[in-house]
Amino acid sequence: MPSQDDIQILDEYLFTCFADENSLDITCFIKDTREQDALQSVLRFNLVPFIDKYIHLIGFAKQNVYACEQLEMRYEFEFGDSYRKTIEIINDLNPQIVDRPALLALRKNRLMKSLRTMYTSSYDELLDLKIQVCKELPLESPGSATLNNSRRSSTTFSGCDEILLHFQSPVSINEILEDIIEEGDDLENIKFRLIDILSEKILIDGILEFV
Repeated sequence: MPSQDDIQILDEYLFTCFADENSLDITCFIKDTREQDALQSVLRFNLVPFIDKYIHLIGFAKQNVYACEQLEMRYEFEFGDSYRKTIEIINDLNPQIVDRPALLALRKNRLMKSLRTMYTSSYDELLDLKIQVCKELPLESPGSATLNNSRRSSTTFSGCDEILLHFQSPVSINEILEDIIEEGDDLENIKFRLIDILSEKILIDGILEFV
């Protein structure tokens, strides 16, 4: 029986034959300059559709529960009728998995609400929307870290977990940027990294939400 690697090689070989037979010029679709590994750019579900326009479950991502969850949500949101027919077939074939645990249903509802906001808001609008830690998930400040509401010190911005301290009360990405950006900083890069982290906390981890 062929292995997964064998099937992938066969798939790529057939694609190459198809391109040669039709005299097609093949160029690299991925032109991301922000990632050291360009393939990572097709796994950023959290940045679609307001920054990235293309995602693909490459290799290991096909077995990643969070990636598969995101794919299901996008399928449901963008192709609702087709999604419902697919789920109906799956439930008929696997009646034992029809009931979704209450906690998973609550999580999905929260993520779908955030997903809807991201699909219906422009990039600039998203930067001005207020974000906070989900009320169902109260946070305790780690160690001796403190948050000064009048000035969010950039020194507490070193880790993803510490970022969450800034959102215990509603605040927008633009407001955070105004407080942490200093002269000489690469604004666009910092903005991208911040959006990448926060959108992941909203759409994948389900820790933050729009208010």
